[in-house]
Amino acid sequence: MSLRYTDSRYHYPTNSAGTELDHNAFASGDRIVLGARFGHSFSRVAALTVTASSDETNGGTTDQPDTTGGDLYLSLDDVRRHSVDARLNLRDPGGRAVATVGAALEGEDENSQSQGAFSGYPFTSAFAAYRASRAGYAQILWTGVPRLTMVAGARVDDNQQFGAFGTYRAGANYLAATGTRLRASVGTAFREPTFYENFSTGYVTGNPSLRPEHAASWEAAVEQDFLDRRLTVGVTLFSQQFRDMIDYTGGTTACGFSYCNVARARASGIEYEATAAVSPALSASFGFTHLDTRVLTAGFDTTSGGLYHLGQPLIRRPATSWNAALASRLGGQGALDVRFTYVGPRADRDFRSYPALDVTLPSYLRVDLGGTLKLAALPAANDAALTLH
Repeated sequence: MSLRYTDSRYHYPTNSAGTELDHNAFASGDRIVLGARFGHSFSRVAALTVTASSDETNGGTTDQPDTTGGDLYLSLDDVRRHSVDARLNLRDPGGRAVATVGAALEGEDENSQSQGAFSGYPFTSAFAAYRASRAGYAQILWTGVPRLTMVAGARVDDNQQFGAFGTYRAGANYLAATGTRLRASVGTAFREPTFYENFSTGYVTGNPSLRPEHAASWEAAVEQDFLDRRLTVGVTLFSQQFRDMIDYTGGTTACGFSYCNVARARASGIEYEATAAVSPALSASFGFTHLDTRVLTAGFDTTSGGLYHLGQPLIRRPATSWNAALASRLGGQGALDVRFTYVGPRADRDFRSYPALDVTLPSYLRVDLGGTLKLAALPAANDAALTLH
């Protein structure tokens, strides 16, 4: 079992335009996460696992007027999510396959309310909503051929708000005698609409008929070992297709609500990776990614602030990024590592003006330095030690 409680309060001095002039705005909240897991093996070939979780968040934003008659905003959200999952693993007595079947139940509800006044105009918004879903899934992992591993799985979700829809995944991994590894996979996924997109009231009107956003992806990779496996290099091709992407309309004429399923996009690219054991105490790694994203079907907002412009890249997706790392062991007394992360220029929107401006964020390089140092062994325990991170 597990229990986690978090309480937070964040003060921010900026207004909606990003200007530092608000001295009393803050966001606060608390979160309780409970988890439990039960497992039982009926035999060498059958095992049952049941997990249950509960996640509840309460919080909101408080922004009292800075001057008499000034702008005001207050919000309070109570979000709860409960789920239970049961799965049965069935193993082939010969050790060549593992089949998994399972079912899941989930319920989530939100009670949200807000009120405020901007430029002398008051507004209120409130909604309470609940949605439940049930799912069934199956997967098989097969290793019947030496050096070959294959996996295939499918899942059907039935949500009382969106209806039933299925997802799947399949993959294979082959290790050749020459140290070459071939890997390929294909799959689908979805993102459900938020409660705000579904049920909001007031100036923004939620759409109860929204469909989940869907994605289909594939990847193919090859890795090769050199120098008695002290050096490994690899390359991966990947592609993703997104459809039914949800966009804000700014009105209710497009589909009768403020949010509609409209946009399509793709993201594809190539990744290069290398790892090396420079010495018994020193290792290095490097990765480089080139990403190309494009909007295939435009959204509703044709102004500079629109997120989905036909033929344009998706925002905050850099075309170029790379990372490099060095890790060293200090003779059994600790370890030291340094990591470099580069993120290239990427499209974004500056929401401080209306409509938002189309901008390009500059590239940046981040350097992280970390390590551990063994301070002393604890005399009361055989394998315990005091370690500084």
